[in-house]
Amino acid sequence: MIFAAVRLVAPALALGIALPALAEDGQQLYVEQCAACHEEDGRGVPGIYPPLADWIGRFVQLPEGRAYLARVVIHGLFGPIRVDDRPYDGLMPPQPDLSDAEIAAILNYVLIDLSPEQLPADFEPLSAAEVAGYREPRATFSAMRKEREALLAKLERRAEARPAIPRIIGVAQDFSRQCQGCHGADGMGVRDAVPRLRDFVGLFTHLPDGRDYLMRVPGAVFAPLDDARLTAVLNWTLATFSPEELAPDFEPFTVAEVALARDNPLTTVRATRARLLAELHEAGLLSSEDDGLVSAAATGPS
Repeated sequence: MIFAAVRLVAPALALGIALPALAEDGQQLYVEQCAACHEEDGRGVPGIYPPLADWIGRFVQLPEGRAYLARVVIHGLFGPIRVDDRPYDGLMPPQPDLSDAEIAAILNYVLIDLSPEQLPADFEPLSAAEVAGYREPRATFSAMRKEREALLAKLERRAEARPAIPRIIGVAQDFSRQCQGCHGADGMGVRDAVPRLRDFVGLFTHLPDGRDYLMRVPGAVFAPLDDARLTAVLNWTLATFSPEELAPDFEPFTVAEVALARDNPLTTVRATRARLLAELHEAGLLSSEDDGLVSAAATGPS
């Protein structure tokens, strides 16, 4: 119970969300009741079970969306639906035996852990008392689909009335979640603290040990991404922030080499980086003033 409570509290604190007392284990309940269809990561099954991750939070942008989420767990859903214009046609059975507190815990876990970027700024977690108020009136599968369609139509009208905000997905989203907090959205890092990526990180590809270094730094090795997604982030970062600095013979990272490198994390990060920078200076690839901890504007292109 404690572990799941910590998982729920940490992202909530990051979003400034005040949580009620956690009486139920939302993550464990989700694994037991929902993951068989929606998968543990909330990505769903193409064509059958819709994704929850990076999507479901938009429902609670409207008050009636909170009611719908509770009611769809209680009453179930059956028949063809669409998510991000992709078709799904599966059965979500009713869950009348789940208590109000259990339903609230599951929904709060899914919303806060799996779909935080879609939550409104003033989101407040669901409570057991709130869920209890959504149990009536009882609804058939057909009625629940009508509730869903009406809600989505209202969300669409609301979105059309606001300026469009680009949605970050795929590898760019992985970078924004796992790397941007330190290195910045522009890849400029933090002066004298966090190395910049822009106009710099590609220099390491000129050195055999530099390629190895990029895969084995703790931020890469321990990122909560599978090997394929981490490989995509590494290649995207180089191509996005430092294409001019790449070695002429650079070959993109492969999943196999990244997986192998992650088995041997780098423990001497500062010493290794210092040695690689010295080698880059010796090779004439790096000016003596630039160590990657100052802005590109101050030093000029590396």
